Amino acid sequence: MDWVKTVNLAPLKYRNILMEQGGPIARLSIIQKQLTPSIVGHEALAYLVKDLKNGWNLKHRIYGNVDGAGSSEYKNQASYKSISEALERWAFYEIYNNAKVKNKYGFNIDPTTTGMARSLDC
Repeated sequence: MDWVKTVNLAPLKYRNILMEQGGPIARLSIIQKQLTPSIVGHEALAYLVKDLKNGWNLKHRIYGNVDGAGSSEYKNQASYKSISEALERWAFYEIYNNAKVKNKYGFNIDPTTTGMARSLDC
């Protein structure tokens, strides 16, 4: 059963993730990037469909208005990481705009995404 540890279900789960296929990701950008002095890899940026942002229009300094970012030596892993972060950002938008749920998850105490995949002060 050692092979089970290496099975990646992301290609199956994310196969219809783009907006054109009815998914929540409007755009996915992938670039080649020097990750460390000895490793060239990829950086992926995922953008949610605008309607899912519930009126949030944030201006970020480092990545612009990206909702998820991921990097890896492997292009597909970088894209899966960025998609996962964007989905987490979508969950944050949904929770934060619901007062009952917001308090349950502690956003009344810390109204930021600290501790989430792509942390930023909102």
